[in-house]
Amino acid sequence: MGNYVTVRGNKIYYEKLGEDGEPIVMIHGIPTSSFLWRHVQKPLSLNYQTYALDLLGYGKSDKPANSDYTLSTQADIVAGLIDELGLQKVIIACHDQGGGVGQVFACRYPEKLSKFIIMNGVCYDYWPVVEVRAIAKILKLGIFASLVYKVDFLMDILLTLALRQGAWRRNAFTEDIIREYLKPWKGSEGKKALVRVAAGPTEKETLSLDLSAIRVPSLIIWAEQDAFLPMEAAERLEKDLGGPTRLETIPDCGHFLQEDKPEEVARLMIKFLQ
Repeated sequence: MGNYVTVRGNKIYYEKLGEDGEPIVMIHGIPTSSFLWRHVQKPLSLNYQTYALDLLGYGKSDKPANSDYTLSTQADIVAGLIDELGLQKVIIACHDQGGGVGQVFACRYPEKLSKFIIMNGVCYDYWPVVEVRAIAKILKLGIFASLVYKVDFLMDILLTLALRQGAWRRNAFTEDIIREYLKPWKGSEGKKALVRVAAGPTEKETLSLDLSAIRVPSLIIWAEQDAFLPMEAAERLEKDLGGPTRLETIPDCGHFLQEDKPEEVARLMIKFLQ
């Protein structure tokens, strides 16, 4: 069972494993949650405190209708969680849209950051994915409320396809795992929350960042068979991050590398942190 902290008036859910060592805050992307990190947390928790949170609007965290859900807003949520937990400097590990959140956090709160790990994360103008963009457009059309009951099952299909397209290993996403990822998005309110978080962040936020300001030791982990984000993105990050930076690649692995090869992800993180 996880825990909640209140940040900016919203309940934010997190899962903690490990009692000793440096704290690692793990940030997921869309359409996932803290559940994404479960197999990576276990080996890391032997020597680190690991905190996998549900971002605002995701998973078991609050899903307020009046939030803008930008990367900056989510970065402030992460900072608030760190403060509420009484942590000082943390290691940030981030993935997918959470990669954008992590970059904004690293630039905005350098005093809270000790090391930076990004894996197959959005950056620059590399912003997948067709399914997510299609969902976000529904909100802008202003017809979501009248259609939600008709398209609810279609959106579940789109999410399932996006998850499975993002995996290299055929059985990475079993029915039970997909069910867990879809649970927060079920029904009218769930789908409205999904549309809000999909429509919030934009490329403008990542394109405006000065990544050279991230001067802490950094690790880039990139799955080579990512269907959404090219290796070019990782190479640009390696060049632009301001501190000592290491790029590690994982062959035969898709976008959701924590599901495809969690043991390898954990191994590379531990190697870097040691």
